This record gives sequence, structure tokens and C-alpha cells, in this order.
Amino acid sequence: MKKTLHFISVVFCLLSFTAFGQTLTPNVVPSVQVGTTVNISFTYTSTVSCAVYAELRIANIDGSNVITQDYSVGTNYIVGAFSSALPASATSASGTVSVTVPSNAVPSASLPSGKTYSWVYKLTQGVGNYNDVGNTFQFTSATITASNNVVDTLVLDNPPLEIVAGSNVTITVNYTCPASRLVKFGIAIYNASGFVSDLVGIGVDNLPATTATAVSLSQQLTIPANATPSANLPAGQFYKVDSALFTPGYASYILGTSNNVNLNGPLAINNFNRDLIKVYPNPASNEINITDISEVTSYEIYNIIGKLVLKSDKLFSNTIDISTLNNGVYFLKLDAVKTIKFIKI
Repeated sequence: MKKTLHFISVVFCLLSFTAFGQTLTPNVVPSVQVGTTVNISFTYTSTVSCAVYAELRIANIDGSNVITQDYSVGTNYIVGAFSSALPASATSASGTVSVTVPSNAVPSASLPSGKTYSWVYKLTQGVGNYNDVGNTFQFTSATITASNNVVDTLVLDNPPLEIVAGSNVTITVNYTCPASRLVKFGIAIYNASGFVSDLVGIGVDNLPATTATAVSLSQQLTIPANATPSANLPAGQFYKVDSALFTPGYASYILGTSNNVNLNGPLAINNFNRDLIKVYPNPASNEINITDISEVTSYEIYNIIGKLVLKSDKLFSNTIDISTLNNGVYFLKLDAVKTIKFIKI
């Protein structure tokens, strides 16, 4: 149960106590973040041994910035603490009192209208004793700010879902870090137990510490042309876009994030004989025609990012219906060998 401040003026009759009195001068406290500890320094004189009590509380403030305390409202109390025991001192002596602002304290900017924070100070009769020594009670304004503690975070930003062997892909992450870090970008093979091996990876090292606001970072990766397509991986294995935070030089792993991605085989659009097989019209709207299907038994159509959008295991005529496709660039692969680029309009 929180004790209430008592303001008792102590009158000393002994002449030895009248030679000097009780004084307390706390130093100005800057803005304090919620969840942090502030060390408040002060100077004092006192005829008797004592302690300094410091308290953070919500006060009233008017349009002229005049602060008044209302001790009838218990919720105005936020936190309080005593200094260590202080000896009597006829000359100015110094000390500190440490106060930890609760992590759930409301920042000053979010207080109701007419309310503000204030620091309250006084000399007391000892540690844990709230009774005043002299008339040293005083208060000043206080500012409490939201926490901007920076922690390590890493998030993939719209990672690709389809990639193609032999192509380039750009990976973007958003990250924060309290100290210098390395961000690794990669495409890796996983199984049900976790990471198996990297297909490709690049580290961006010695990135500086950030604020609490995330920083965006992108890196282009080149997928090896001989990479095994997802469909041909050993049972239970699959690819992931893989990113991780390390201390510089890969010294220590901190955290990572990943997302499944499908890797398609190379389209190899230059490895076919254009004189033997052609597609027309090109561009086309509803259908495309193949000039010679005598040696063709199946076809697949991929979009620009390598995603399979149409296929047939049997080709019965030289016409292929493309009316359901969106406008764009496509690749027609015949018997998984010959590939022709066409445009749907």
C-alpha cells in the first residue's frame, strides 16, 4: 500500500540546530523514457541524518503553466524512491536518488488535457520514513516519453513466390538493430527439420545501428542456371527465400526469417530452332498458332516470372487458346525443349 506524503514542519529548539538549516536543491531532470531509470542528483544541508525522497506523479496544470498537486487522487501517484541514508551536514553535500519509470506509464503527450507530470522532492527523516525534515518540499515539471528502445527485427518485404533458374531476383527486408549488424540474403533448401543448405547467399556487412524505425534494404541475387527445380528436389525438400541477422562477419547468429518459393527450370529461350517452329500471330489476343506440330506432343506456357499458367500433355492441333490469359509476356515451351516468347494483348 503506497504511503501518503506528510508535510510536517519540524521545529528545533536547540541552538546547535539553528546554526544551519535544511536545504535541498535537486538538479533538473531531462526527459525520461518509460521503462528506464533516472538518477536524480541533488545537494543538501541538514541538521540531522536524513534521506531524499523523489516521486513522479500526475499533477494539474492550467493555461499559465502553473502546476498544482492533488493528493486526494490516488492514481496521480506513479512511482517514488528514497536515496541512501544521508548524514547531517552543515555544508552543502551531494547525493543521488534513482527512480525507475514504469514501462506502462502513459507518455506526457498522451495525458488528458490539463494534466502533466511532475517530480516531487523533499528531505525526510530517513530511508522509508515519509515524515519531513524542515520545509524542503518542492516540485518541478517532468516529461515522460514513449520508449524508443531498439531491438533486432527482420521482416521480408513482399518476397517472390516464383523464381527461375538462371535469372536475377531482388529480395527486400525491413530491419532494426541496436548495434552494427550483417544482413544475409539468400535462397536456401529446407526440409521438415529446417535448413539444409544455401543455393545462393550474399551478406551485407557492417550495417550501422538504427533507430526504432525500420530500415529497408534490398539485394539482387542470381539464381544458378543449373539449379535443381523445385519439382525435382529430393522428397521432402523445398526452397525458401531466406534472410538472417548476424553480428558483423557472421560472428553470431541473431535471428532469421524465411518464406517458401517455387524454383522453375531455365526457360532457355535461345535454345531452339526458330527456322523450324514459329508462333503466329505475335502479339496475339485469343489464340496462337504453331507452324509445325509434327514433332510436338505437349506444351507449357509460363508467365514473365516463370509461373506455369497453361499446359497440355497432348497437342491435337496447331492452335492454342490463350483467351483466358492476362495481357503480358509469356513463354511457350514445347516438349520441355523448345521455347518461344510471345505477347498476349
